[in-house]
This record gives sequence, C-alpha cells and structure tokens, in this order.
Amino acid sequence: MAVGVGPVTQAQPSGGAVAGSTTIELQVAGENGVPADASMAAVHVGVARAAGSGFVTLWPCEGPIPTTSVVNHAASQLTQSLVLSKLSAAGSICLTASETTDAIVDLAGYVPAGSDLTALDAPVRVVDTRRATRLRAGEEFRV
Repeated sequence: MAVGVGPVTQAQPSGGAVAGSTTIELQVAGENGVPADASMAAVHVGVARAAGSGFVTLWPCEGPIPTTSVVNHAASQLTQSLVLSKLSAAGSICLTASETTDAIVDLAGYVPAGSDLTALDAPVRVVDTRRATRLRAGEEFRV
C-alpha cells in the first residue's frame, strides 16, 4: 500500500524519514508544470541519514517492486542519483527504501506524451559484477 505525500517538489519537509520497506507514492504529472499526460520524469533521488546500509528503488507504481535500485548507500551516507522513470497511468512514481532514511526527490524534467523516447515498464539490471571472483584491473566484462 502506497503512502501519498503529495507533489514531488515540496519545498518543506513532508513528514519525516521513510521507514524501511515502506512505499511512498509521489504525484508528478499535473503538478509543478508537468503536463497531466507526461510519460516520464527525470528526478534526483537523494538519501541522507540512513539507519543502515541499503538501497532505494523507484518505479512507476504499477506491478511489483522491482529488484533493482536507483541509489545504494552506507549508513549515514549522503548520496544521490539522477533517474529517468516511467510514470504510472495516474502520473506517479513510487519510492521504497530498504532502510529507514530521509529521502530527497527533486523534479528535474519530464518527457512529454508521444515522445520517441521509450521507457521500460520497470527497471532491469543489465550487469552486476558482484561475483565470486572480482574483476581485475583491465579485465573486460561484456553484457
């Protein structure tokens, strides 16, 4: 169940830290100059004061939570990522944090409906070099 927190670009705090494994839904389309029929949003996702090492996931609020992350962080680390996310049919994106953390989401832009840019329904991991043997300097890894 998503917890609504209003528009993405609220200038004031919106209720405190995101509890670990909690999903918040952020309305993007129709807010802050983004057309109601926008297909994607570019957002900066920041993590601050995390209770432990973990990750944040962002997706278009439809279907199950993806197994990919948009930000990985250590405890108390301040880190951020720029993400281009497909919007749900309702024009929103959902954010889930694996650990209790303060999340900062800044709207940077949008993709209008009808654009030639195509979004996946959910993020897909295309490479993960965490394996039994680490990559060595100069070693090539192909996907």
